[in-house]
Amino acid sequence: MIHKARSLINSFTFAVRGLITIIKTERNARIIFILGAIAIILGVYLKISTLEFLIIILTIGIVFMAEIFNTMVEETHNMFSEEFDPKIKMIKDMAAGAVLVSAIISLVVGYLIFVKRLLQ
Repeated sequence: MIHKARSLINSFTFAVRGLITIIKTERNARIIFILGAIAIILGVYLKISTLEFLIIILTIGIVFMAEIFNTMVEETHNMFSEEFDPKIKMIKDMAAGAVLVSAIISLVVGYLIFVKRLLQ
């Protein structure tokens, strides 16, 4: 039982370390983190509904996860090869595309939730 608890704590520690690493090393992750924090603070200030908060938090999480996966693809490629490979370029472009799609969705959600309140 103690071994399972220690293993769970270690997994959590590794995950937190990964989040700290990406925020420290990736500019885009820092931007996502800061904009996410601003959206949450703005949501509190504007007293958005629980459902709207849930949607905001989910979209922030999706953008952040897409950025993590994009960074993982780039770092994995850099670890094994620095040579140009059209297949790797295609994979990296698709990962970057996932970040772009999630960011656009997040912007639309933010617009729909916040703009009407800010204009009142």
